[in-house]
Amino acid sequence: MWDPHLHTHVVVPNRQARFDGTLVSIDSKSLYHEAKAAGMIYQAVLRHELHEAIGAEWVAVDEHTGMAEIAAVSKKCLKAWSRRSSRLRQWAHNHLVVVDGQPSAQQLAAAQKATRPAEPESKSWAELTQEWRADARGLQYDRAAHFEARTARRAAPRVVAGRAAPTEARRAAHAARPRAAGAHGRPDR
Repeated sequence: MWDPHLHTHVVVPNRQARFDGTLVSIDSKSLYHEAKAAGMIYQAVLRHELHEAIGAEWVAVDEHTGMAEIAAVSKKCLKAWSRRSSRLRQWAHNHLVVVDGQPSAQQLAAAQKATRPAEPESKSWAELTQEWRADARGLQYDRAAHFEARTARRAAPRVVAGRAAPTEARRAAHAARPRAAGAHGRPDR
């Protein structure tokens, strides 16, 4: 069984047609150097989209990866649903020399290749969600952590396009305006 892990694959062809039709290679060095920045932008957009779609709130963003966990999902729940990650670390611990108690990124990549399940990723989304919902590990939702993260987000100063973001008073006035029929209808985010 596959554990849920939201991720995206991006295919970038190594040759592109110029305006005159000539096929040229992309500048892979520039692409490589911008990969981290692109990943951080991706993570920010993903957080924004999930917040808009389901009201997700987030714990602090990791400054090195740009990633953050959903605030309401407990660490215990994350660990229970991260069997693959646990297998990787266990394999690295048993098969590799680990310095300072943590395997390196290269070691985890080797562990990932060595422990990849043989089962093909052929299950439909409906089958996977049905399995996850029936799984005894369940989902532990921490409402207090959700509201704490929401309060922290609202209190944090923001900059929008080089100028200060709307104040709480302007946000409240905006929220009080009537919405068009068919709008989301969810309470203030």
